[in-house]
Amino acid sequence: MGRTRTATEDLLARIEQTWLRRDLGQRLLVLSHPEARLASDWGMVSDPGEAELALLPLLQAMPDLSLMTEDLFPADGGVAARFLLSGRHDGEGPMGVPTGQAVWFRAGAAALLTGGRVAAAFVVQDQAALLAQIGIDACDYARHLVGDLPPAGPPDLELALPGGAAGQWGQVWGEIVQSLLTDGPATIDAQYDPACLLDAPGGIRAHGRRDVADHWVQLRAAFPSARLRVLQAIGREDRLMPPRASVLWRLEGRHDGWGAFGEPTGATVHVTGLSQAEFGPDGVRRDVVLYDPLAIWAQIHRHTGLGD
Repeated sequence: MGRTRTATEDLLARIEQTWLRRDLGQRLLVLSHPEARLASDWGMVSDPGEAELALLPLLQAMPDLSLMTEDLFPADGGVAARFLLSGRHDGEGPMGVPTGQAVWFRAGAAALLTGGRVAAAFVVQDQAALLAQIGIDACDYARHLVGDLPPAGPPDLELALPGGAAGQWGQVWGEIVQSLLTDGPATIDAQYDPACLLDAPGGIRAHGRRDVADHWVQLRAAFPSARLRVLQAIGREDRLMPPRASVLWRLEGRHDGWGAFGEPTGATVHVTGLSQAEFGPDGVRRDVVLYDPLAIWAQIHRHTGLGD
């Protein structure tokens, strides 16, 4: 016999059904609070119609796109969740001629809930993974998206988001994430299982401490003077599951170093990330990090004047 779903799990199940039915505008209206704010590094929308419009390029390119919940982290009055989206690139749209390729990518959200509805959320998508699977370079594609960026950086919803460190695992993971972006290799040697697994933006998968450390070192190297803020940390323990935790964080500063985003340009950049971990007896066993390389490249291109 299956267990009874919580109210949060029921809401996420209804979100999954929203994707399947495709009448997004009306159903987002039902799932969202009347004054809901949905934010990302691309700006903020406060109307279900705007949210539906933002999703149209994806739905045009992948008419059968579906969404599944990979994990969720309830907090007092809110939730952090990670989703897996999959479909086939069968449609015409901004992603070019259909390839027929089966594709997948991840998205995540940290949300405030009111009366079983979404009142505010910060959403992170890894569409760079999708582009890689159909042979499109994320850096080049982002040149077409510069005009979609907000003029003054991403909106900040930290005051609206619940969840200081809920339980010890939220606090532990929050401290590890801060250390990853200041002293990655030493932190990983001390806190990660030798056989750790990293799922990173662009559909990248890394195994073992050295490869996992390389990802974090390259990210930090691109923004060496940027300031890191942890916006939300939530921990969770469940029967038959490893301890898990979720952290929403933001890097704010300049693209002033050689790293994951090439030659330094001095561009002012905001990077919002969602890092979720599973723990074992020897430390972090799995690290799933989401941030949006397209938004980062678009901010760099805006600064250099190389956007379309």
